[in-house]
Order: sequence, then C-alpha cells, then structure tokens
Amino acid sequence: GLKGKNLSFLFRKFRGKNVSFDGLKTFSGEEKKVVKIPDNFHLLSRHSRDPDVMAVKKYLMRRGLSQSDIARWRMLAYKSGSLRRRVVIPSFDIEGRINYYVARTIDDIKMRYKNPPVKKNEIIFNECDIDWQKTVVLVEGVFDAIKVGNNVIPILGSSVSKSSLLYKQIVSNQSSIIVALDSDCISKAYEICETFTSGGCEVRVCFPDASRDLGDMESAEVKKLLYSAKPYSKMMKITHKIHGIKSGSII
Repeated sequence: GLKGKNLSFLFRKFRGKNVSFDGLKTFSGEEKKVVKIPDNFHLLSRHSRDPDVMAVKKYLMRRGLSQSDIARWRMLAYKSGSLRRRVVIPSFDIEGRINYYVARTIDDIKMRYKNPPVKKNEIIFNECDIDWQKTVVLVEGVFDAIKVGNNVIPILGSSVSKSSLLYKQIVSNQSSIIVALDSDCISKAYEICETFTSGGCEVRVCFPDASRDLGDMESAEVKKLLYSAKPYSKMMKITHKIHGIKSGSII
C-alpha cells in the first residue's frame, strides 16, 4: 500500500528480521531465477553398485580425478532421468544456495553438456568457496578448475564482461588474479587481463603448451604452471598481435 521509486525503505523497515526477499523483481524487471536439480541424486563420494553411477565414476578416474576431487567438488550422478550417465557438478552462491550446475555426459553424444537456463554473467561458480583476499585463478571450464584446486573460478567460457557479477566482486575486493586459459584463447585471455587491469587489479597470466589443455594436465603440472604466471602488460597483447600478422598482410 506504499508508493515510491526505490526499495530502500523496505530494507530499512525489515532490517535484522528473518524475512526472505526471494521472488522480488530485480531493477531490470526480471524475477530472480531459482536453480533446482532433481532430488534423486547420488553423491559420487559414496559407494554405489549401480552400473551407471559406477560408469560415471570410472569416467572421472580416467580424466585423472581423485576420490578427494570428487568429494571436494560435491559431484553427483543419477540412476534415472535426463541427467543419467552424466557427472553433475553443482555450484553454490555465497549463501550456500545452488545457483548453477554443469552436467557433462560420459558418452560420445552430440550434446555433451546440459546446463540450467541462467545467464552466466549473473553467477559466480562456487562463490561459497572463494576467499577474495587471496589470489583468485580464472579458468575456462569446471574440469580446468578441478586441476587447479582451491580459490579458482571457472568463467564457463572465454570472456568476462564488466557487467558481470564476477567482475564486480573481483574489482570491489581488489583481488589479485591469475588468468589461465588454454593456448588457443590467448587473445581472449589478454582481453580479460585488460578488463581487470583497467579495474585496478593486479593481474598475472599463463598458458599451457599448445598441444595440451589445462583440464588434461596433472594437478602438479598445473600448480607449476600457475607459479610461472607473469604480470600482465599491454606489450604482451601487442606482441601477440604482431606475431599473428601473416607475411604480406597490410596493417
């Protein structure tokens, strides 16, 4: 029954009270999406004799993951339904609520991934695990992040916009970051470095060898790579562009 142009009075009125604001519309007019996964999941850190669950675990072992990795990333599997024969890796926001998940098939089919219909720039994958006062590592995908270990965020792609929640959190905390994308994304990695450098953050960058992907490397190799990360400078981006110019091209 009240009128106004903002919601500040509402938050002042209910400050300190156990009131949920879930369902309120954002200032863009869109309702906040609630991410849900089917309840009949099986924690892969627990033993199961189900053949599909066992197949998912074997797939992970073939990719070099340990039992500790499986438990640490809270991996799930399903015995039935649309997520059957997929490894499901959930993401939790700062309050411990599921905000995203990655469901990767273990079979050779066209649709490798199933993800919820949520805008990636509105979430931070497993923000609940991040310490913004320590160096944050940015990688492309979840399997890359697993090889890194702790304080790592998969950006679920190869770009980060200034409108994203991830950018806003890193810049507001002035976190130092390491950008570690695969070597086929060097140009995009430098764009990310440029974005965060303009926000005042300390940025370092590193790339695996051209013949390898981060997610296929051993954890010890990835740690060694991160240790070798170099401070980003504009000259890196310029040099890379110069090397990419073909002989005879007009600049």
